[in-house]
Order: sequence, then structure tokens, then C-alpha cells
Amino acid sequence: MPAPHDERPVDYIGGPLRRLFMRYPWRISGLVGVLLITGLRPCTRHIPEAPPIIAPMPNFALSGPTSATATPEDLRGEVWIAGFACAKCQGPPADVSAVLAELSQRVHTHKKPLKVLAIASDVTRDSASWHLQQGFHETTSLALYGDDAAIQSLKFEVARTMKSEQPDLWNRIFIVDQDAKLRGAYALGELGADEAYHRAQHVVREAKIKAHEDKTKTH
Repeated sequence: MPAPHDERPVDYIGGPLRRLFMRYPWRISGLVGVLLITGLRPCTRHIPEAPPIIAPMPNFALSGPTSATATPEDLRGEVWIAGFACAKCQGPPADVSAVLAELSQRVHTHKKPLKVLAIASDVTRDSASWHLQQGFHETTSLALYGDDAAIQSLKFEVARTMKSEQPDLWNRIFIVDQDAKLRGAYALGELGADEAYHRAQHVVREAKIKAHEDKTKTH
């Protein structure tokens, strides 16, 4: 406290920090607020839950890159962003191809533990390597294909399994987890692709936590 006879202006009384605050109260208060919020952000950050399990991926037997038969068992161990695509089609199937191709490049660029699955919907025009010609990255993507009856049957089963009333469900992209279980479908476009991309990473995070907990229980 200044002495009663001290006639100096109040912003010249006290230590250097007090004098600095008295001269610039709003600037210093704002700076302290920014630093405080930044410091507390890691403590208050909310990490969304992974989307819930809907049902196992319907059974299928399609051809893979080496013409070997692929089934849902071959999807286990990876988290997939999948879709029914077509290299030379028009409309939504072509849009699915473009979205999946962009996501496979994005996964590769940012080194995310995800894979992209393209299920070809026109075997008469598509082949095992069509997805690479469409811009998919070879290390983060896989293409499966089959005859029209097999693809249409799988489309129907995916829609039925997910209990969707939307007739265009197969014109969306969906997540398949490391246990080959469906985790939700997302609309095409930048927002839908971005949501699927981030939610798939939450599925990966959930799988890692579960694996750690299971390992701890066995020791």
C-alpha cells in the first residue's frame, strides 16, 4: 500500500509488474486469458466415442487383386472405409469412386492406420487394378469385384443389415471395423467423407484400448 502522503499517480506506485498492469490492464488480462485457455485445452478436450457396432458385415465371396476369393474374414485386423464404386459409371457410383480415391491418398499422406475398400459394381468394365487407375493409393486401398448378381445381393444385405429405409444406402461410404463389423454409413461430399475419416480413427483408437485392456487382463 502506498503511504498516505505519496502523491504519485496510481500507475506509478508499486513494483514493476503492478505498474505494467496499471498501464495496460486490458492487454495483459487478454494475454493471460489466452494463455490460460490454451493451457487448459488438453485437460478439457472431448474425444468423441467411436460409432456403435451395428452388425457383422454380410457374408460375401468376391475376387481380389490376385483373383483369389475374398470374404469378410479377409477384412479382419484392419479398419476400413468402404463403398460400392465403379470406374466408368456415371452418377453416385462414380462419386463414391472419387471420394474413396481421395480418402486413400489422405490416409497415405497422413500415415493413418486405416484402409480403403472399393467394391466394384460393374465387373464387365472394372478389373482388379481399376482403382489404381482412378487415383487410389496402392498401399492404402483394396479393390474387390464380382458378377452383377453377387454385388446386388451384397448391396441389399448391407442395407438390410443396417436396417436402413434409405434406398440409396449403397451410394454412401461406410466403416467396417477390425472385426469385420459395420459401424455406420456416411453421405458423399466433403462433410460426409471428413466425418467417416475421423470416426474411423476413433474406431482404431477404441480397438487399441480394448487390445491393451485384454492384454492387461491376461497378465
